[in-house]
Amino acid sequence: ETEGESNVAVHLGVADVENCFHRLVMPAWLSRYFAYPFPVLARDLPHGLELAEGGAALDADEGVYPCARPLPMGFAWSLFFAQRAGERLSSLSLGPGLAALVHDRSPPVVFGGSPAELRHYVYVDNYGVLGQTRAAVQHGIDAVTGRLESE
Repeated sequence: ETEGESNVAVHLGVADVENCFHRLVMPAWLSRYFAYPFPVLARDLPHGLELAEGGAALDADEGVYPCARPLPMGFAWSLFFAQRAGERLSSLSLGPGLAALVHDRSPPVVFGGSPAELRHYVYVDNYGVLGQTRAAVQHGIDAVTGRLESE
């Protein structure tokens, strides 16, 4: 082995968040901006939607403008919110200090320290974990998947 060479193996695990945008639910205040353009009559609503926002019962012929709750894919900020939510949840699932988040403006990833050291990245609904051992990477992918699929 010459100076500067190393025998460090790097493993990569990748996964995908199924239905990413539909899993991210907007708060009610934002949802109001995404009401459908035509009203639905109260009598046509499922039984669980019988009350108006103020809690009063609706008349059968009263029109209601349903609002979207998932992030709309055409909304300019949906991609930003999905990206930041994925970064936050993946960081939380791997624990503070256990795995650094890397992105396009991060310094280069350098391994060679602890075999348990991990790095992870998120690109909207895709994520990956890098590490020196297959077991550590698999554990990281399982932790991130468990968190993102349950939220």
